[in-house]
Amino acid sequence: MKDDNENINFELMPDFGKMLPDENEVPKEEPIVVEKEYDSLYEELLDKCDRNNFLTPFILEKFNLANELYSQLLAIDDKSDDSLRLIRNRCIDELGIKISTKKKYDFLLSVLDLKLYLNDPYYTPDKIAQVAEIYNKLLIFKDDIRNLEQIEADAQDIIEDYDDHSFKIYTKSDYLIKFPHGKHADEARKIILIQEEEQFFKEKTPQEYLEKYPNGLFSSEAREKSEILKEKYCFENLSAQNYLKSYPNGKYAQEALFYINNMPKDYLKQYSDGRYRLQARDKIEEQNWFIIAGSAAIVIIGVIILAKIFSL
Repeated sequence: MKDDNENINFELMPDFGKMLPDENEVPKEEPIVVEKEYDSLYEELLDKCDRNNFLTPFILEKFNLANELYSQLLAIDDKSDDSLRLIRNRCIDELGIKISTKKKYDFLLSVLDLKLYLNDPYYTPDKIAQVAEIYNKLLIFKDDIRNLEQIEADAQDIIEDYDDHSFKIYTKSDYLIKFPHGKHADEARKIILIQEEEQFFKEKTPQEYLEKYPNGLFSSEAREKSEILKEKYCFENLSAQNYLKSYPNGKYAQEALFYINNMPKDYLKQYSDGRYRLQARDKIEEQNWFIIAGSAAIVIIGVIILAKIFSL
């Protein structure tokens, strides 16, 4: 009986030791394919129906179909998604083109992610169960644009309810991130503009506010504040007489008149921290100096008189 190994050429056998993976070898990472983003479905269809895409490998039927659809795209007037849906479906079914689902999927995930609902007492177990069913479909059909559109239609009530709830609980900026075209998007933008204007009014001077918002929500209040500041500046920097010329019935007119018409001591009694307290003190010191100087002069005169009497 012949040995079965007699006819085996061991030189031609593969080296199974070399075929085993090297434990120190770094595994090659699969390249990350970044899905191209388009501004519109029309732009995407033009790009993916480009006849140059069907030259290699060249299949006459597909090339002719791409040529037909590309011509239709160039001739179409209404470039809305609804009007393009028929062409899009032919691209998918007849040309085997994959339509980008990223925007649609990302939006649906942002409003149907179960984590958004689990910790919010507003959502009952029944509502969460409805979301879970839709969420499951979303994960299964994430790469199928037509199924995603159907999921969006089926989830419309859930999405609208989440839209309303989000408008109530989130800041308006956060709401717009989630729903840039939501039911309350216009209202949210108006509220943000009002909040920005109000913040500007609080942080800036009335004049700065009026320069930016001459007819703004707070323009009347800003003009009143501006006039108050202007009067205060005049009161603090002009003489009492000049202040009264500009503001005879002004906020500080009573104090200015009292200063003009009364003795400095009386003014300081009435307005110890008043606008003219320094001037009043200066006047009192000046008056005291005159009194002292007058008394000294009297004494000197008296001495001179006495000296003359004694000299006689």
